[in-house]
Amino acid sequence: MTHLEQLVERIISCSGRSADHGPYRVPARWRAPFGENAAVDNVNPWTYWGERILRIQESPRHASLSGERGSWTQRAIAYGLFVRAGVAFDHDGDGRLSPERSDGWRETGTFVKAIGLLPYFASLGCNTIHLLPIHPIGVDGRKGVLGSPYAITDYTAVDPMLSEPALGLGPDVEFAAFVEAAHRMGFRVIQEFALRTSARDARWIGEHPDWVYWIREQEEPGSTGAAPAFSSSQLRSIQRNVARKRLVDLPSPDEKYRDRFVHPSRFMAVALEGRKWVATTHDGQRAVVAGAFADWPPDDTQPLWTDVTYLRLFDDPAFDYVAYNTIRMYDSRLAVNANRVESLWEQLTEVIPSFQARFSIDGALLDMGHALPSALRQRIVARIRSVDPDAALWEESFASSQSSRQQGYNVVVGNYWWLAPRPDRLRRWLRDLTKTGMETPFLMTPETHDTPRAASRAGGRAFAEFSWALGCAMSGVPYVHGGFELGEMAPVNTGLDFEPGAERAHPEHHLPLYNPIAYDWRTRASLIPWIKQWIAWRKEHAETICRGDARSYRVLPARPKHIIAIERRGPEGAVVFVAHPPPPSGGTIPVRARVRVGSSNRSWGLAHGEQRSEHRARIDLDLAPGECWVGERPQSDS
Repeated sequence: MTHLEQLVERIISCSGRSADHGPYRVPARWRAPFGENAAVDNVNPWTYWGERILRIQESPRHASLSGERGSWTQRAIAYGLFVRAGVAFDHDGDGRLSPERSDGWRETGTFVKAIGLLPYFASLGCNTIHLLPIHPIGVDGRKGVLGSPYAITDYTAVDPMLSEPALGLGPDVEFAAFVEAAHRMGFRVIQEFALRTSARDARWIGEHPDWVYWIREQEEPGSTGAAPAFSSSQLRSIQRNVARKRLVDLPSPDEKYRDRFVHPSRFMAVALEGRKWVATTHDGQRAVVAGAFADWPPDDTQPLWTDVTYLRLFDDPAFDYVAYNTIRMYDSRLAVNANRVESLWEQLTEVIPSFQARFSIDGALLDMGHALPSALRQRIVARIRSVDPDAALWEESFASSQSSRQQGYNVVVGNYWWLAPRPDRLRRWLRDLTKTGMETPFLMTPETHDTPRAASRAGGRAFAEFSWALGCAMSGVPYVHGGFELGEMAPVNTGLDFEPGAERAHPEHHLPLYNPIAYDWRTRASLIPWIKQWIAWRKEHAETICRGDARSYRVLPARPKHIIAIERRGPEGAVVFVAHPPPPSGGTIPVRARVRVGSSNRSWGLAHGEQRSEHRARIDLDLAPGECWVGERPQSDS
């Protein structure tokens, strides 16, 4: 019996339990995603989820994307799912989200609910699911009520908070059933792994205290601050040496900072006091696991990462401290074979293959993969591909490069989320693509779980629509970050590209990354029809759009100069995309756009929008801020 069959059997066998649950409401959009219906249905959860999951189990198996060594991701349309928040709902309508109701059904997101929403994800046009980390979450230094999914206590386990206690099956069975159901519907499943950090109360620290960094208890991060300070001259020297890849004798933090750390060789005992690991040295000092911080650039101003610690990948008493030169830009004196913490390297190398073997995931996104030593990263990639030669590898890198592809990555996160709201930088990037191409595809998403929501940017909905449409015209991977399609305004986290004071505007206890918070599934202002329309258009022209070489890109002359006009060339002909980016200062006034499309013997067919005027060598359009137009030219006219 498959895990999906086991799940269906358990739910169906209990579907008559009408008296064993309280009010259980679900948004109508979960059943009819393209309506703007704000209603909710009161249902029996056993019957509701049983019928939806049974329908998936009995449906014909859909074909998944195919391609060697993860090349199938070139045709991926991804949905980014943070399970705990992305399929959460206030089922009893009491105005708060309960992680566990008295009847055993959670209001936070679970794999069972994620299975039931697979038809919804498919209805958008998506064929790939990207999951944020799904491991158990630590308590020491916890952020918010539920903690961050990146504060991982056990890399080999699945978070029990993502299963439904009412079923009694446990997280492993329910996650396996989710992957099986996703595969049945033609989805590929990419799981995110954070292998550079762990929770400060991670399970393995008691057995391997040498795998993490320790600090004197009275110097615990969060009380006096964790990040080292560098002078202006040191910062210039650091930046210059790293840019030149000269990682020899890099400036170290001052002696006062280094003296706060305690090397595990001095420990007499390590014990768990409550949920905090405490070590005792031979001379009676007490030490605790050091908290983490954003280390690059060395003067990064992000808040402390109080719930995680960096893993000690190299061990040399002379480098017994946490700084940029020990955890990312490894000093060449530290990063030698003799200093490798080999037992930790072996453990990290097997994490993803164990999930491949147990759950048949189709690939992985490596969070902070760029901060892993290249030798370890190569070992991890090789081991993943030894289990599944066609597994896809995604990298949390903000730049497309040839080296990413050489390292085995199929996709990088990229920085489209940063470029899209900056028209000047965006146009410069588009011009660069005509020279370099997109060497490794970006995730073409206008927002991530760490950035402002697209709908909250200047231009609001118009910006969200513009940035999504342009992303669908590029050779990267269109990516629906969960909640984007609902026009969500509140961020999931405040990690990247926020204005000063964002922590006050969006305090930690209001962020879904750490707390029981659901998205507004009842909104009447969703972007769902717009998203569906552009995904369908992209799929229709996939042979042209999915090409990433420089010759497939051409920036067209356009007036006014802020108009974006690009031509995408392929074997079937070409498509032209024209858009009026919403100005950062706001505004709703349309402009008359004039785009030169080439010689007079070319003809254009309308795909989306209303064409106001056409000349053989020119297209004239009236475009409001955020409005987009596309045309196509068949092979015979190329």
